[in-house]
Amino acid sequence: MHIDRIVGRSLLDALERARAAHGEQAVVLSQEVLSGGDVALAVVRKDAARTAAAPARNTPTRDPLREVAEKLLRHGASDSFVERIRASVNTRAGDGHVLDLAADAIAALYPAVALPRVAGATQVVAFVGATGSGKTSLIARLAARLSTARRNVALVSLDGERPGAVEPLVAVARAHALPLLAPRGAAAWDIADLYGADLVLVDTTGDAERDRAQLAPFLDHASAKLRLSTHLVLSAMASLEAHMRSFQRWQVLAPSACAITKLDETSKPSVTLEAALTAGLPVSFYSTSAQLDAGFHRAAPDHAADLYLQGVLV
Repeated sequence: MHIDRIVGRSLLDALERARAAHGEQAVVLSQEVLSGGDVALAVVRKDAARTAAAPARNTPTRDPLREVAEKLLRHGASDSFVERIRASVNTRAGDGHVLDLAADAIAALYPAVALPRVAGATQVVAFVGATGSGKTSLIARLAARLSTARRNVALVSLDGERPGAVEPLVAVARAHALPLLAPRGAAAWDIADLYGADLVLVDTTGDAERDRAQLAPFLDHASAKLRLSTHLVLSAMASLEAHMRSFQRWQVLAPSACAITKLDETSKPSVTLEAALTAGLPVSFYSTSAQLDAGFHRAAPDHAADLYLQGVLV
């Protein structure tokens, strides 16, 4: 700020001189009567005075990735996962909006899982996992979806002894005219009955050792014409520790993918997603509703990005 010293023979003369020098923007800061009667004014322009009066503001530098980090942490991601995404986004800085870059980085970690039709072969997919994780309702919805898409689907329940365990499968089998095998106790069943289907969906007991024994016929007859894979069903309501126990218990059946249920019941879906990533299991399906006719999603990479960043599938 520059201060002018203007001297006049009188106060009026000094003011006129200040106005002539600075116009209507002149602001008198002080005046002084000099020896001999002259008047001296300290004058500054009004805009300079306003700038000088305003306190200095320290504008914080906002981390462009702060919003991404906050979203990830809010929805259950670990600090290490946040740093992993930050590092990935930083390598592409300037290529687009940080949220889009973060979504791309997350999606790349979750490739789609295919259920291809193989000519002349019967694909058997057994859904394993803890009791109450949502296996049966997920299978019922998947069977309905695949039947509508004209896939030749058959159903097997290995949990027929538990009261009420088979009813959702019975309902979808009747609605879509699908074959359903539900052996009870020591009742014999013949997997040859399933060879007409190109895809067999198997509901299991919730006990890893029993599941291993019940699936023995499929394991014993595995061939180019009968292919068995297992998908581990994880409830998004379960803790990280519970997920770790599930990975250990069903490791005996070597699951190749996982399905995540009950996503509508949690605000932190990232806990389960990150657990699956740590275990090396891609996600095959998402369930976001308890209703059999809604909230079922074939997993796609952008679904994972939505869940990490938004907390819901959008």
